[in-house]
Amino acid sequence: MEVVRRPPPDWLLIVALLTGLFLWQRTVFPLWMVDLFHIQYASYEWKQGELQWMYTSIEDTRDWEAHRAPIAAKLGAEGWPNEPLYPPFLHALLSPFADADAASWMYTVFAMNLLLLPAFALIVLRACEVRCSMRSILWGLALVMVCYPMARATKLGQIGPLLVAITWLAILALRRSRQVFGGILLGIVGALKIFPLSLLLAPLLLRRFRFVTAALVTVIGIYAISLFALGLEVHGYWWKAITKFGNLVWPFFGNQSLAGWFVRLTSDVRMDDYRPVLDTRIVCFRLAAFGGCVVAILPVAMRIWRKSNSAAAIPLIGLVMGAVLLLLPTSWEHYWLWMLPVLGWAIHREWCRQRHSATSAVLLGVAAFFFLMKLTRCYGESMLGRLISGSQTIGLTLLVLWLLLEMRRMADPSPYDTDETVVSASR
Repeated sequence: MEVVRRPPPDWLLIVALLTGLFLWQRTVFPLWMVDLFHIQYASYEWKQGELQWMYTSIEDTRDWEAHRAPIAAKLGAEGWPNEPLYPPFLHALLSPFADADAASWMYTVFAMNLLLLPAFALIVLRACEVRCSMRSILWGLALVMVCYPMARATKLGQIGPLLVAITWLAILALRRSRQVFGGILLGIVGALKIFPLSLLLAPLLLRRFRFVTAALVTVIGIYAISLFALGLEVHGYWWKAITKFGNLVWPFFGNQSLAGWFVRLTSDVRMDDYRPVLDTRIVCFRLAAFGGCVVAILPVAMRIWRKSNSAAAIPLIGLVMGAVLLLLPTSWEHYWLWMLPVLGWAIHREWCRQRHSATSAVLLGVAAFFFLMKLTRCYGESMLGRLISGSQTIGLTLLVLWLLLEMRRMADPSPYDTDETVVSASR
């Protein structure tokens, strides 16, 4: 039986849009170029042939910063120096634009992220399989604009939102049986940032082997061409930089991984400390967290493997990506944008449920609040401030817990909790 649930009233949509607009502009402006200039800087060094200065190791940070400072002044860059971590082929591709004014890069990326706001609204609707209409698009846009990770990425000049959008085009292509196309898209993203390749676990469990093969062939092909065209030397500098970054924990409050939150809670480092740390205590905590995630997710994963249930693609992808983001030594707050369509799917599914569970609804509501909201004003050096500094960590952890419960419900549905319920969000 199809049950049509009435959409929320128009006045609530208007309130949500105005709230989203207020929160978005308050976070975004003034624009920064902190997370963008390192891309331009490495592209500039490639153009100048100064390969040894494109990347840096922890030991050489001071010399690298001294070398970088006059280049930043020449190009009009502002903000503290972030080390480049993207692979060399990106900088080689962007090198023709490297000596442009840094502000022109900032405004270009801002315009791109502005255009991605409605694009993400459409991605959320496609993930929920809701018919596109003006009303449904506006609800999707309200969710995107109230999302602090999206506003933060826009402020910092991040290219991450573009990578997230491409990732979700790949995921949606997987669900629509366009496996090769989706695999190629995910392979492109994985060649630029390694951790999204963890999503390949989901199509493996769903037995979408063409998707996995296309993604791996794409990654291998890109790096083969890059090594041949750019040489081994610059790839060696890059590999040394990312391996060091990938084994250290930054206590800075923007790091929302479980390890980053753990460091802030259990040590006396300052909330704005940007010096990486690593000790046996942190390693043990990360191993324990990894073991807990495996124990929690493995039974669900094995059930998906046996049934190859394509309806479980979105929550399964959410489980995998959510666990990876929490377990990485450093997960910046804007990385949570990879999970925004999953949160939209979860809200839609909870609304569609024929018989509501108060526990499930409250769990998802609290998860959404901490996931979406900017609580940085509450961060501080007190224990309460340090606890709140993991607000996005809390939100994602609760969302992963909700997804686990939902996956179990999908595996053993009750007569009152079926996929036949439909929301008329566009009416």
